[in-house]
Amino acid sequence: MVLNSKENTKSIIGTAGVRNILAKLNSLQHDIRTVCIGGINASNAQRVMYQSATLSKGLDGVAVVSAIVGAEDPKKAARDLRNLLARPPAFAAVKQEKQKLTRDVITSLGPQITKKLGEVTPLCHNMTNLVVQNFAANVALSM
Repeated sequence: MVLNSKENTKSIIGTAGVRNILAKLNSLQHDIRTVCIGGINASNAQRVMYQSATLSKGLDGVAVVSAIVGAEDPKKAARDLRNLLARPPAFAAVKQEKQKLTRDVITSLGPQITKKLGEVTPLCHNMTNLVVQNFAANVALSM
């Protein structure tokens, strides 16, 4: 159960806003610890930590008071949150050794990528012009 304990949510800055703040803090060249608070729970904690990171600075943590105190089993909620934050979110690409993307490499990866797309069935939205709309639609449908 997600407990919504926030009433005034009109000034939500999102992960992009947090990233901007972190970048500014980094430019000050001080080691300032940062924690994100407000609406953080098990459904979004990984994404907030992952998407808020800049090239040089990420969040040091998140405050999850309501997500733990409002849970039926606070000890389990805290353990589950800790376990979630110990790993990247499912959508995060696993860092691999960089490989030069030649035509042969891209061609060889095509079947794997197509198979993975079929397994995860992502929502796809194409914004195109009239010249390529049919082509783009057919490519998306073929995947």
